[in-house]
Amino acid sequence: MKIPRLPWDQYWMLQAHLTATRSTCDRGPELLFDPGRHGVGAVLVKNKRLIAGGYNGSAPGQPHCNQLLCTECKTVLNIIPDSWDLPAAKDLRMPEAEQLVGKKHNECPGCSSAYSSPGTWKGGHLMREGHCVRTIHSEMNALMQCALDGVSPAGADLYCTASPCFDCAKAIIRAGIARVHYGQAYDSRYGLSGDVQDLLNATNVQTGELVITREDLNGTSSKPIEEGLKKTGKIRTRPLN
Repeated sequence: MKIPRLPWDQYWMLQAHLTATRSTCDRGPELLFDPGRHGVGAVLVKNKRLIAGGYNGSAPGQPHCNQLLCTECKTVLNIIPDSWDLPAAKDLRMPEAEQLVGKKHNECPGCSSAYSSPGTWKGGHLMREGHCVRTIHSEMNALMQCALDGVSPAGADLYCTASPCFDCAKAIIRAGIARVHYGQAYDSRYGLSGDVQDLLNATNVQTGELVITREDLNGTSSKPIEEGLKKTGKIRTRPLN
């Protein structure tokens, strides 16, 4: 794959797509660099310098959405395909868990029969109203990274592989982000996708769609890669839903 010297916007958006490969929650668009997996990535850029990055995942010390943790023996089971549903815990998807949880937890591969009170499974998606609330969104993680590093995000550009939800939009405004470049529209929780745009417009945060497809990267696009990676218009205000 040969990629030309890219304009800044495309360059930073590809950084966001690369960051998305660290996602541990699959509640997002398909990954550009890993077809079949899902997640969201974001980077904050100021004065043409990357100041922070984030991806969607659990809070530190908490089990990931793509894992189950045994509270007794601390065995971690990795969730494999997302097409499996558990009768006892339908929000957890994993072949092993479907068998183990249905047969009592004392069949956990890491637990000895000596345990009189086997642990329980912790982890997986924590779903509320169709959204996983276990995960911290990529935009929020990037902003919190700025706080940890003592770097002001005021005036920065946010490049994110999905448009912000209503909660992230409020944080973006409060942090003083100047522009939001997004790759795919996100169905915001609370049914507020349309309100996200109104909220950003009211506070002069500019938004723009910046889509990079797999065809653009592998050369199968009908256009030369330079054209395929060309931004879809100048930064502008447009509906996010």
